[in-house]
Amino acid sequence: QFQTYPDYREIKKYTGVLHPYNFEVFRRRLAAAGMLSQADDFHKASGLWSVKLYKADIEMDLRTRNMAGFQLLDIQDYPGQGSAFVGILDAFMESKGITTPEEWRQWCSPVVPLLEMKKFCFEDGEKIQAKVKVANYGGSSLKGKKLKWHLAAENGLFCMDDGTFSTKDGEVRKNVGDLMAEDEGVLNIFSYDEGLVDVGELNGVFHVQKSTKLLLTLNIEVIRFSTSNAISVVFIPAYSS
Repeated sequence: QFQTYPDYREIKKYTGVLHPYNFEVFRRRLAAAGMLSQADDFHKASGLWSVKLYKADIEMDLRTRNMAGFQLLDIQDYPGQGSAFVGILDAFMESKGITTPEEWRQWCSPVVPLLEMKKFCFEDGEKIQAKVKVANYGGSSLKGKKLKWHLAAENGLFCMDDGTFSTKDGEVRKNVGDLMAEDEGVLNIFSYDEGLVDVGELNGVFHVQKSTKLLLTLNIEVIRFSTSNAISVVFIPAYSS
């Protein structure tokens, strides 16, 4: 469970026999500290951070082979034991404004594309090695489906020396070092397996013009829905002595 700072606008929702005295206590303390104007910022920042932590934990479970499953204790805040602001939804099962159902399903669905890598921050000229997988618990094989990848720089350009997106059945894409703002392609899924499916690998030496963030999005169309998983990678230009 990951907590978020309370949203004091929720106080007006309590119109029945219950009253959120705890909200009022926290608000008075914040006002006494001279930070009441930052209440919305605290709520949003802590909420977005909790979403990232839930995403990381759920993807960790999905990447674990033979994992029996996972369960969230609750998806909403629970006011029955004091203050437990641990939900993605508030106590009224309404949105906190920190994520959307569509975004949540990117990493919490029957079928989820995954990227397995040792770290997320790299220096300019450093080699990146990542495994592309799919957690498939949708009840049917993904054999013959196509997994689309899209790589984009937040600012500036990048290139990849000897970069490849490859599958177990052979190399499918090679970048020869051209500068670009974005690139995309397709990986074919050859496995009949369900559960954790190995799709392919990403290998390459990245170069950037300046420190930037690269966003790799994996997307797969599966019968009724599509899922995608975005991985942020920051590349720091190497400094010469």
